[in-house]
Amino acid sequence: MSNYYQRGIHKASLFKSMSTGTLRNLLDIVRTNKDYVVLLRDDYFNVYYRGGNVAEVRSDKSVDFDKQYFRQHQDKAKEDYDLINEHIAFTKALFKDGRYNEYMAKVIPAMNHYFELELKGDEEKESQHQLCISNTYGSSSEFTILDLEYQVSVRSKFAYCGERRCGKNHDSIPSPRFDIVTVRKSDGKICIMELKKGTKALEGESGLGEHAESFESTVGHSKEKEKLFVEEMRYVLKQMKSLGLIDKRVSINSDEVEYMVVFQENRKETETPNQVKVFRDKMKEEFRKYKITKQYQTIELHDGDYSLRNNHL
Repeated sequence: MSNYYQRGIHKASLFKSMSTGTLRNLLDIVRTNKDYVVLLRDDYFNVYYRGGNVAEVRSDKSVDFDKQYFRQHQDKAKEDYDLINEHIAFTKALFKDGRYNEYMAKVIPAMNHYFELELKGDEEKESQHQLCISNTYGSSSEFTILDLEYQVSVRSKFAYCGERRCGKNHDSIPSPRFDIVTVRKSDGKICIMELKKGTKALEGESGLGEHAESFESTVGHSKEKEKLFVEEMRYVLKQMKSLGLIDKRVSINSDEVEYMVVFQENRKETETPNQVKVFRDKMKEEFRKYKITKQYQTIELHDGDYSLRNNHL
């Protein structure tokens, strides 16, 4: 195995289990349920529900998830963590026994309750999830989503090479994260998208300029790095097709990568009737701060609309 980070399943035993072995049964359950999304990582895969990670799977005997899902109270002092740990142990045992329907029946209600408590309300993550469900090859969307929350590792061949530093002592190389990776149907080009949900996401430092600078200092830094990213996505796409996780008609036909910003309105923000103008002005302001000179395409989505189309702001 290479020392470089690369999305996709590289362990033959894991891919075999996902293709024809025990884990094939899990994939058959989740890929036929529109509420679930399966995405490949670096030698493991995640099953998502409402933007939350239902299962981080590294083998048919290894599963993980956020133990906070089994909390019952907003006040942590009231929690019975011994009981939580019992629930977690029982749930993981179901998975290891291959009882995947029972596993999902245990985790999903716990996650729903956790979200109802508003312990982890994240509108952008839920929007990402809905976008992933809505933007498939057979939909009216002009894009097919291939990946979410792609983090550029410091071990990547296109690792960050800009001037920013992070960490406690501001001496660490950043690991930027891309919200959405898509394939445009019309030309088979990879498009990386940053999602912002409502103008509240633009309060203070929204990160728009930083995200654009991150793209220009990683994948978008050179034609060579663009091609390396596209090659990695081709590998992921090939595996997803083989596993029945994406339509076989999806294809990547370009070695170039395009960067976009997606703004989704929020009807609940009645105090900001002209949200698009607020968004546009904020984006220009932050792009100037980070010395971003390119004019990136921006897609507007109305609240409740998740079909990605080329409608420039």
